[in-house]
Amino acid sequence: MDASPELLVNEAFGERADAALLLADAPDLPYDWVGDPSKLPAPVEKTALLSFSPSGVQFREWLPARLARAWRSPNGAVYCTGSHGQVMLLTPGGYRVEQVVDADDAMLSFVMGFGGKTENEDIVLAFSGLRAFLRVGGKWSEIAVPEDAEKLISADGRTANEVYWVTAGGVFLWDGREVTPVEGPNDELRGVLVRPNGDMLMTGMNALHVWSEGAQKWTRQKAPVRLRAGMAEQNGVVFLATGEGVLRWDGKTFEMDAQGFDTIGFSTVGTQLFVMGGDEGLRMRRSNEWVPVAVPMSLLPPEPR
Repeated sequence: MDASPELLVNEAFGERADAALLLADAPDLPYDWVGDPSKLPAPVEKTALLSFSPSGVQFREWLPARLARAWRSPNGAVYCTGSHGQVMLLTPGGYRVEQVVDADDAMLSFVMGFGGKTENEDIVLAFSGLRAFLRVGGKWSEIAVPEDAEKLISADGRTANEVYWVTAGGVFLWDGREVTPVEGPNDELRGVLVRPNGDMLMTGMNALHVWSEGAQKWTRQKAPVRLRAGMAEQNGVVFLATGEGVLRWDGKTFEMDAQGFDTIGFSTVGTQLFVMGGDEGLRMRRSNEWVPVAVPMSLLPPEPR
């Protein structure tokens, strides 16, 4: 019998790597289905919540929504973006759905935030295409976005009053009150990473653009492969997602850290770095190697037939 295919993992989060949680897409059909698909129950939008530990990955429960990204606050609340203009908030006591925008076709594709002591003190930012939303005091409101921003892609910042947005129309700054254009690289930008010292990295098609806070200027580092949006930093080394594996940058030179698989983005849980490989599966960095994490579809409970 063929091995079970891998689930598509979208995000990893948690306080410790030995007790991480994973969000994985629900497959359209059971991996071992051999009957008439028309006899299956109507598809239900849902996401598998999985637990990760040194002993392996286990199914935990179904979450009743299609969830794409997640941001975890230091207070333990997890904000998961989903379909139908909704965010699912996971807490130790369970979950609840918050309606961000009343648009059935709105898919919230990006989320980030700044944590407070409680959920009501969290400041959370979410994107949906050309629209942006902010959660303050436990309530969501829409941010006015300039028309020339076009599509909203990603964002990062050191404080809630200094968040840099990468958009199809260039780079914009959210200062806590309004969104304004700022100087940025001339490239098809995809991702942004703001460092604690104020330096900033942005990925373009074939280059990493570096903003020096001290020198107050951009420099361009030509990459050996095409870059995606995903970036992560550990111990001063930057890891970049590409279609050919994981690229690393030490501040001077590029080197392929792993090759032969597609990468989409990164998640950091405690000190553990995970890379989401799409159909290629999930990997974790251990002893300077990217080790595959088995997340087979056979983990899922059987569907009623």
